Amino acid sequence: MQSQFDNRYVPLILDAIEQGVFTVDESTRITSFNRAACLITGYEPEEAIGRQCSEIFQTNLCAGTCPLKQSMGARESIRRQQVRIQTRDGRSVPILVSTSPLVSPNGALIGGVEMFRDISGMEALRRKLDGQYEFEDIISRNAE
Repeated sequence: MQSQFDNRYVPLILDAIEQGVFTVDESTRITSFNRAACLITGYEPEEAIGRQCSEIFQTNLCAGTCPLKQSMGARESIRRQQVRIQTRDGRSVPILVSTSPLVSPNGALIGGVEMFRDISGMEALRRKLDGQYEFEDIISRNAE
């Protein structure tokens, strides 16, 4: 017996995901914004939905090489691209994004989806390790 998917579960499923997830329509206006997206950006869904994604994320790529716009234009997914966003309180946060176009069953582009996660912890660890292990710190002894 095949059961019909209940669309009422979609918001609950999106909020259960640990990554930030948002969707946009074909003109890049935000149409959904999950709980993790709120935690990372500082924006509530009511503040984000209906606005251009560039107004919320304010990345250095918004004007030119926006991964989500590229993905929608090429109708191909983009995986694991690092971007810096500006949060609601003005902090610059590095995130890793993956994007996909949303295409209707008849092939029409209806929007896009972006999944992202905060990688500031990994970036801080990388800086710490880079500072500790530099070429000048190498000690060697010649046996001769």
